[in-house]
Amino acid sequence: MAERSPPAVSASCWASDRLLRRPTSSDAVRVCAILFAVLAVAAQLDRNYIREKTLEGQQAAAAKGNHGGRPKVIDDDMLLFARALKDQGTPIRQIATKLTIATGKNTGRHPSVASLYRALATRDKPVTAQTTRRAVVPISSPYGSSVPPTVTRSPSGRS
Repeated sequence: MAERSPPAVSASCWASDRLLRRPTSSDAVRVCAILFAVLAVAAQLDRNYIREKTLEGQQAAAAKGNHGGRPKVIDDDMLLFARALKDQGTPIRQIATKLTIATGKNTGRHPSVASLYRALATRDKPVTAQTTRRAVVPISSPYGSSVPPTVTRSPSGRS
């Protein structure tokens, strides 16, 4: 008997054979990667839409005069009164008992001493370009006076 030679495979036969065969794990990985990419794009579009609508809502509320955030415990009138009492020499504890919170969930209560200290401290100092920049403080070098190392520190002492 004569041996048969294997039939020649044409390109169209190879393509149909590839379509009919069982998918391998690499094919599943490719499909999952494509599906993941499509879902990621859809999620990003949804996130952008939500962000746009949130910003539009915030701008509409600001146009009506509603600004988000926690209401101030010590408003400008209270601060002016507290500053006047402080200038007269009244202790901070007594000033806090003379003040009453006008808005928010603590309406009718007295502000804490810490809140009063914080309000007086932050509003006593005018904010200038000099107080917002970091100061460069030279440190003496034990290695000579060629170039002393420097340390940057904020004016408040915090790094």
